[in-house]
Amino acid sequence: MYEKISDLPPEAQDISNKAFWDNLSKNFKEAMVGLKKAAKEHGIDLDNLPDDPAFEQRQEQNKKLTDEHPLCALSWKYATSAMEWIENNDEVAEKKKEIIEHAELGTIPHEQLHNLAGSLKDCFEVIQWYLHFIHVKLKRAVHGKLEDEEWDEENDFQTDYNGAAKIAKNCH
Repeated sequence: MYEKISDLPPEAQDISNKAFWDNLSKNFKEAMVGLKKAAKEHGIDLDNLPDDPAFEQRQEQNKKLTDEHPLCALSWKYATSAMEWIENNDEVAEKKKEIIEHAELGTIPHEQLHNLAGSLKDCFEVIQWYLHFIHVKLKRAVHGKLEDEEWDEENDFQTDYNGAAKIAKNCH
C-alpha cells in the first residue's frame, strides 16, 4: 500500500491510465473490507440493515425544507438571473459580435484574437461555475443544519455544513 500519491508509479498517477483505476479499485475494496470488519465488531450487519421509515420521512422533510428555505430560493434566483443577464446582455452580445467581425475582417492577428476569445470564454466559465457553486454550497449548509444533532459541536468537531457555508460566503 502506498502512503502518498508521489509514492505511486507514474502510470498509477495518470487518471487516463488503467493502472490508476486498478489502484483506486483496490483501495476501495480494502476500505470496504475494513468497514465491514469494524461494523461486525460493533454488531452491525451491513448486508441486512433495517428499514427506518422515520429516518426516510425526516430525510424527505429536510429536503423539502431545504428547497423552500429563503436562502436556497434566493441563491437559485440569483444564479438564474445572472445567467439570463449573461445570455441576454447587450454589451456581452456586442463583444461577441466585435470579435466575430475582427475574425472575419482579419483586423486582429489570429493569435491575439484567439487569446482574447479564450480569455473571455474562461471568464464566463468561472462566473457560471461560481453562480451555481454558491447555490449548491448554501443548500448543503442549510440541509446539514437541519440534520444537525449537535454531536459535532459538542465534541469540538467542525461541521460539514459550517464549512459549506463558509465556502459560499467567500465566493463573493
